[in-house]
Amino acid sequence: DEYFSLLFKLDLDCNKSEEFFEIIIQSVVWGIKHPDKSISKTSLKILLIMFEQVKILNIGNYFYSKFIQQLLVDLLFVIMDKLHTSNIKLQCNAFFQLVYQSKNFINIKHLKEYIEVVLNKALPDLNKKKIENITFNFINSKTLNDFESDFKKLIKITDDIWQDNSSSQ
Repeated sequence: DEYFSLLFKLDLDCNKSEEFFEIIIQSVVWGIKHPDKSISKTSLKILLIMFEQVKILNIGNYFYSKFIQQLLVDLLFVIMDKLHTSNIKLQCNAFFQLVYQSKNFINIKHLKEYIEVVLNKALPDLNKKKIENITFNFINSKTLNDFESDFKKLIKITDDIWQDNSSSQ
């Protein structure tokens, strides 16, 4: 927990070195995926602070072009993983901030494709139209409340798929 407290205090100046910035991102992602609820929660809070710092420091082009794919994959992994349900509100907020803020720096068509690819891999039993619809709603959400509604639909779909898979075994 002290390690993540240190991350809170670090300056996110990407000009220090690209390797430094990548280590920070990898550490936060590792923490988000951690099964310990407090480590995961702290890491999600750090990620939200990072999104704010990216905006304040005006480094969105660098940050989102470099880390959007990794963050989409890792956040969706955690969201759909049954071990990480205790921090669902923070996960939703982090995913919303990632999608909402990245739209200013990433071509929306590419963002849509990234999300669809990740969802297709994570939920291969889900039909293409449903994935496109979920993605469309994510990208077009203007508020966290709007986003939460679609987020809950994704969680419900994930739960239904897990139920179907476990009952068929």
